[in-house]
Amino acid sequence: MVLFLRTSRPRYLVLKLRADDLNAVRSAVEHRWREVVGDFPIDPFFLEDQYATLYQSDEIGAMVGFFALLAIGVACMGLYGLASFITVQRTREIAIRKVFGMTVQKACPPETPTQPLRPW
Repeated sequence: MVLFLRTSRPRYLVLKLRADDLNAVRSAVEHRWREVVGDFPIDPFFLEDQYATLYQSDEIGAMVGFFALLAIGVACMGLYGLASFITVQRTREIAIRKVFGMTVQKACPPETPTQPLRPW
């Protein structure tokens, strides 16, 4: 149990307790605190609770990492879908040009993917 004295400077009193009867020990410590310190407020807490909140932030970090990987996976699937869509589109375009009489060499020039096909 840690006792926190609320003054201009933070002050702590750390007690090591056995888990036999925490409520009785806590009320005895609070009674003794009021006798010695007076009307200063007391804010008791257990270090176990503080450590639990620290580990809870690690769990949040793991969740953020999971959702980041999920977002990367969705983005990769989107890129794959876009690439397959462009491939199908270009295949149809080349097929239509071949129907109109264009040779394969003119229909499939060595171009970069960002350049459109040259007109007939």
